[in-house]
Amino acid sequence: MNAAGLVQERRLPDPAPGIQAWTCDIARDAADAATLSTLLAPAEKLRMERFGRDDLRLRYAVGRATLRTLLARELRIEVRDVEIVRGLRGRPQLSDTHRVDLDFNVSHTRSTALLAFTSKRRIGVDIEHGERTLNVDGVARKFMSGREQARLAALDPDARRRELLLLWTCKEAMSKATGDA
Repeated sequence: MNAAGLVQERRLPDPAPGIQAWTCDIARDAADAATLSTLLAPAEKLRMERFGRDDLRLRYAVGRATLRTLLARELRIEVRDVEIVRGLRGRPQLSDTHRVDLDFNVSHTRSTALLAFTSKRRIGVDIEHGERTLNVDGVARKFMSGREQARLAALDPDARRRELLLLWTCKEAMSKATGDA
């Protein structure tokens, strides 16, 4: 099977008009990840090699190959011709040789990646697994407004953790869309 045939994205219902979204399982076996890594640009392969653990390298290869495949499909070009560059503050974007009105964003948690595209505007996405543990009070003090902190304080500990994750993912997606992250 060729590398592009190994991409296993799942299209989600459009979250809003003009927005396309997919998920994919990025925890794949080493053989699949090695084959998918052949779809990466040289700079992406170098970046992948800098990850300190094999599982992170494999997940990066699968996620990036999926992104490149979806972009190629949208642009109607070959995967090898997709040029992703770093924009303002390192935010990935298509090079000027492509449709400059197409924006995309990616997030991942554990073994799942979320990818989204839109035209003529910016997009940001974030995903967190629901069981993530974190210092709710510390994160709330640092990143949440007074109103959000008060809302969190009224909840039991597990509901507070889940609500903080929801608020966090919304703020993260917004900052990724605006380029502040």
